[in-house]
Amino acid sequence: DAFISLVPDDTMRVTVGLDHTAESQAIGKQWFSWGVFDDVPYRFAVADAREYVPQRACLDAAREAGGLRGAVDGSLLVAGPDAWMDEARLRHTEDEPARHAVADLIGDLALHAAPGGFSGLPVGHVVAYKPTHALAAAFVRALREVANEDDWVPIIDTSNQANSDMLDAQNDVLDAEDDMLDAQGDDKEADEHEQ
Repeated sequence: DAFISLVPDDTMRVTVGLDHTAESQAIGKQWFSWGVFDDVPYRFAVADAREYVPQRACLDAAREAGGLRGAVDGSLLVAGPDAWMDEARLRHTEDEPARHAVADLIGDLALHAAPGGFSGLPVGHVVAYKPTHALAAAFVRALREVANEDDWVPIIDTSNQANSDMLDAQNDVLDAEDDMLDAQGDDKEADEHEQ
């Protein structure tokens, strides 16, 4: 039931909905919407929203898998079934996970945008429900096929060689991510076939 869509508009807005009611009533269902040109600046509305996990077990599993080694105390919010583990750490008590999801989606859109005129965020209202990084990558690929230069809000001046080099590096990362996802899918199919 996850999706990402683009509604035509003359501005750039991102709206994200989450539903963690099955894992944590502390998070529950949340929606947050932020407009590039219409709302409080990004650094106040979105940038300070931290990553979260809907259960302590997710945190423990990430640590056991070797993750979170660079995390500092307070950089991750941990929810329990009915309450946050440390509610005093919340910066946005009603919707910090949804704000963080908006930050993730904006990052994915910008990172996966193509070089040149397609170097920024799509013009319009991006509406997403339970977005993932893989879903955002697929959305941008599909959008690139039908969009033209006027459909993007430029973020990076690609006439600068350093910025062009950075975009090339970002596209290399995207290609590597695609290869990894393809390999994971092939491994899953092989495992299912063996069973």
